[in-house]
Amino acid sequence: MERPDWPAYFNGVSALAVRQQSERRRKMLETPYHRNDILKTNRIFKAQTLDGHLAVLTRENFLIIFSAKYGSTPELTEVFRKKFHNAVDFAAFESDYIIVLNSQEPHISLVQIFKEKVIFEGNCNCQEPSKIFNLHGRFAVVDNTNSVFICELAKKNIKNVITLENRIPIEGIHNVTKKSFIISLKNGLVHLYHEHKPEEFVKESCEFPSAMKTLQIYKSLDCRYAFGCADGKIYPGKIIVSDKLTISFQKDSPMIFGDHCEQGVEQFVFADFNGDSENEVAVMRDDYNIQIWQIWQNEPVLSFSSIAKDNHDFGSVALVYSPPRKRRSHLIVVASSGWIFFLGTEREKAKPNSEEIYKEVIEEVTKVQSAIDRKQTAQNELIFPPKINCLMEMKTVASLALKNLIVECETPIEMVQICSTTRIEVVEDKSGNALSNQAVITVNDRPGHEWPMSILFRCQAGTNRLDIKLRPIEGKSGDIEVFCFPFLTINKIILKETFHLPALSLHSPVASLEDIGQYSELKITGSFSANIITSWLNDIFLDLPVDTNSMAKFVCYRNFQTGSWLRVGWSAGEAHVHSNNPTVLQICKQVLLQHAYECSQEVDVQASLSEVSTKELVTQILQRFKEHKEYIKNADIVGILRDLTLLDDNKDSMPPKYRSMLAKGVKKAELDANLYETLSAVILDLFIDREKLAGKPGVEKAKDIAKSLKDLEFEKVLESF
Repeated sequence: MERPDWPAYFNGVSALAVRQQSERRRKMLETPYHRNDILKTNRIFKAQTLDGHLAVLTRENFLIIFSAKYGSTPELTEVFRKKFHNAVDFAAFESDYIIVLNSQEPHISLVQIFKEKVIFEGNCNCQEPSKIFNLHGRFAVVDNTNSVFICELAKKNIKNVITLENRIPIEGIHNVTKKSFIISLKNGLVHLYHEHKPEEFVKESCEFPSAMKTLQIYKSLDCRYAFGCADGKIYPGKIIVSDKLTISFQKDSPMIFGDHCEQGVEQFVFADFNGDSENEVAVMRDDYNIQIWQIWQNEPVLSFSSIAKDNHDFGSVALVYSPPRKRRSHLIVVASSGWIFFLGTEREKAKPNSEEIYKEVIEEVTKVQSAIDRKQTAQNELIFPPKINCLMEMKTVASLALKNLIVECETPIEMVQICSTTRIEVVEDKSGNALSNQAVITVNDRPGHEWPMSILFRCQAGTNRLDIKLRPIEGKSGDIEVFCFPFLTINKIILKETFHLPALSLHSPVASLEDIGQYSELKITGSFSANIITSWLNDIFLDLPVDTNSMAKFVCYRNFQTGSWLRVGWSAGEAHVHSNNPTVLQICKQVLLQHAYECSQEVDVQASLSEVSTKELVTQILQRFKEHKEYIKNADIVGILRDLTLLDDNKDSMPPKYRSMLAKGVKKAELDANLYETLSAVILDLFIDREKLAGKPGVEKAKDIAKSLKDLEFEKVLESF
């Protein structure tokens, strides 16, 4: 673009000298920005900021929310992560909410950041929605027919305020004021809508040279907005919302133009990135190129441009600038590869028109570049450890009602640490396997800690495998994080794996149940969607199917230690749990009510109990111990006899009765006694939970049952049921 030429003489200096001086100062404005990584996450599809948080939607459909802390360097802390299987877009909504757009029903999921929960789901009257935009308390949804649905949340429903039909594909929708917004089309046409009466809109149109892709507030003497377009230029312009709508732009005087503007403007922001008290313009282009421009004597000066070979790595999806700190803002780049980093410079605040400061800047540029080169050389000389293959898996041992954690590494293991959010029991391994479990165990209980239980295994030299048997407590759900420390002399590394323990983790999935007879039932009804009730049930059961409508066919489970069974079916608005075990129903009731309370959902829970099925289960458990009564009764005596034989190897002096008892085996007596103690607690819980579901007090009777179990009076136990 042609600019007015300089006058022939200016203060006695020729026009050529003025141009040369201007060119020198323009070069001095070129500032070295360098990349500083903040964190790496999954591949990112979209990112957006809102009130101290950064939200990203990954290619794997995870919505991740980070809490942002802007200090000398920005810090991001993950506070929310949830997978939305059909998510296609999201948008910030008011100050503490995010709306997720799903391609299938329910179309809308509302996430509250403070509660870190999905608190609402609903549908809008559209076909295959593809995009969503925030509109000051409302939101706009675009579907595959290019129709725009302006919606708002009314109590617990989604209200369609107005539908705007378009034949031309939509480039974007942008806020202007609380009652006005802009719809930009791919052909360059822009429509300004204003709600002059409730749910009544007026429209004004304007045509740009190419599609208007984004806009920002730009305060100057004669302009209020700046428009970024597909032709690569940024135009200043006006938007007036009053009795007469006006939208215009300065076609002949673009703000950003020139040789480096061939690609379209995807996003741009105004902020002071180098601390010179003047706002720069950061631009993200269609080819992922990141540019930072300064306006010098009404002309744009390119002070930074990402190197071409780095553009693919940038793969940017968003530019974010932090609030000013020490006279400057950080330019944060969210890259599609999953990297989140900021472009920073150490340049101090420069005084305008100071040649001395300009010289200092050039010297500082040289120093920073040298430091970067030295750092790069040092990084290239680092010795990185090779990739270490480590297997960490957790399997359910149904017959023993426990979890078997296997940690196997190709290099010797130095330590294994288990951190759990819920209490678990480490079961002693009596297999005698010399190739595993060569470790010293330390168990730490930390009440009130984020990880209240920590278990440390210090392995002996040459240990490549650990088989760890764990027994979780039924009714308690939580996460287990396993850290493996391979034995390395340099460059220590940690390998990590996370496992989720649902509340009924000892119930194993089975294909079907035969001859189930009578059973108790728990029925849950409410206004929840199929997705919400599925997420609640995943906190109770193992390996639920992805299908969110399983009322047609129940999912079945069995506890092989107690012999109890259950089956669960659910759909939108209702769920059913059938079982011969009242404890299972009580656990389901507690977990579901807790989730409903956290999501502010109203649910109704009704229990229908079968005393016959409960008594049959107790009979089945006790039947296993009738022929082993003597072993259980004499377990303590057998232990004493074993200790005596260790002190004195002569068994001839022992009465025949005790010699026979010892000959039948110490180990079997101990196993039967331990198993009976475990199942006695199960029987006692069956009675207590049955009385709770029925709303009856059963404390005194429970004490009598506990005494009868201790005395092995099985008939009295059955009479209590």
